[in-house]
Amino acid sequence: MIRVEAVDHETWIKTVNNFEYRTIYHLLLDEWCKCDLINGEVYYLIYESPFISVGVPLIKQSKFVIFPVTRSGGPLIHWLGFCFSMDISDDRKQIDLLTSIGSHLKKSFLYLKITNPLYLNDVRPFLWLGFQIHVNYEYTFIGFDEMQKRSQKYTKSLRWSLRYAEKMGVKVRRISIDSNLKKWLFDRREELSRGKQRYDILNLTKVYNLLEKLGNLNALRVYVSTLPDGQIASVEIFLIDRKTGEAYRFLAFVSEAGRKAQAGPYTLHEALEQLLNENFSIIHLMGGNVKELSYFLSQFRPQLRSYYTMMTSRITLFKFLI
Repeated sequence: MIRVEAVDHETWIKTVNNFEYRTIYHLLLDEWCKCDLINGEVYYLIYESPFISVGVPLIKQSKFVIFPVTRSGGPLIHWLGFCFSMDISDDRKQIDLLTSIGSHLKKSFLYLKITNPLYLNDVRPFLWLGFQIHVNYEYTFIGFDEMQKRSQKYTKSLRWSLRYAEKMGVKVRRISIDSNLKKWLFDRREELSRGKQRYDILNLTKVYNLLEKLGNLNALRVYVSTLPDGQIASVEIFLIDRKTGEAYRFLAFVSEAGRKAQAGPYTLHEALEQLLNENFSIIHLMGGNVKELSYFLSQFRPQLRSYYTMMTSRITLFKFLI
């Protein structure tokens, strides 16, 4: 028997902050709302069973409940989904629990789309309930040993890029979010807007406001590379969770001059070194779902891991769209 309760943001933070399995996005979602990057009302649900608590944040838009999905038009949230107060070692208990939760969600909402973190890798109860399941991928480093030995496994092409960047005089340093970075981003708005990533003035302003808020919370690590003439060549921004020792590759930008100097891979390499020095042992590089990013990130030899998006609809039209 489980009990479900919708709680306010303050109660959510107090509850979920101590969960064994949760992500930094579960704690910082309200910052997205403050920057108008989420269009909809946020609901925080807590499911209580006799042996475990499970949380799930929902964003309600119009008549439909939609979870933020990785890189699908923003709002820069890689995953949300379920968080758990503890591990469930008994498969039968986990199946019964997720079946009860899935049944409640399926009955309660017309349209539901949930992207879960890596730790929820058994989605069979949702399959059995008729949810559609989509597999996603991300690149990640797990553990100090893997981080320390990663450069020994770099590809030849990446080693060449790092040597070339050094030869071109590229330097990397950690900075805070400041007006200089803002000016660089806005000045190169058109240059940075490639493929599906479009940064108009309004969206870039919202993104920068979010970066400022996250920076003030000490939830970011920002690394910039510069060329010998002092101009910024590339930027790597990581969202960090000190409590769990995890860092998430959040945003990355490279100028045209930076591309020619191989500043992109060099900046990421140096960022990984500095994160390791700060004792971050799990680095989520993301990027596994995009072909071009996969080519780039795979040079660093991280693990490729899967996670799942679950979808269900009680509206016939949407069943053909999800």
